[in-house]
Amino acid sequence: MKNVKSIGVVFGVGGALLGSYFSFTAAQLELISGNITGQQAGVFCAILAIVLGFSLAVAGILSNHTNRNK
Repeated sequence: MKNVKSIGVVFGVGGALLGSYFSFTAAQLELISGNITGQQAGVFCAILAIVLGFSLAVAGILSNHTNRNK
């Protein structure tokens, strides 16, 4: 059971990082094409950083909880 939880945490972190990469790339391409301003891109990246931080914090909490309940 603990292997399944560890795999879930790894895939959760990987999904969060992959999603943030694609989101950042989309914002960068929109900025380069001129569809959004620099301020809008900055707000978007700040929101992305907050969501990524919360996602990684939850993954860390779950991992710590899994390690304590061996």
